[in-house]
Amino acid sequence: MDYRLSMILLASLMLFSTNILPFFFVILARRRAVRLLFGVDVLAVVAMYAYAPRASGSTLSPPYAALHPFGIGIFIYGAQVRLGNGGEGRHRVAGHLLPLAPLQAG
Repeated sequence: MDYRLSMILLASLMLFSTNILPFFFVILARRRAVRLLFGVDVLAVVAMYAYAPRASGSTLSPPYAALHPFGIGIFIYGAQVRLGNGGEGRHRVAGHLLPLAPLQAG
């Protein structure tokens, strides 16, 4: 697979700025208009978590929206780790990179 460093970094930056920062800046922003814009973004995430169970039939609770920034942070971290491993889904154990073939075999 061909991974482009520029696209992964851009996607990570966009995910961070649209899914993590609003949760912090809704409290930390000084101007009312900026706080309102970040609040709308956070409300959109809460609405997504509130509507998703009805649309999909799952039992996801709306308070899980508070954990959304942490999940996105883990996703971004995983993308950076995969990029650091040369684009392959390989795992490090005690500092050693496991070979990919046994992992694919099952």
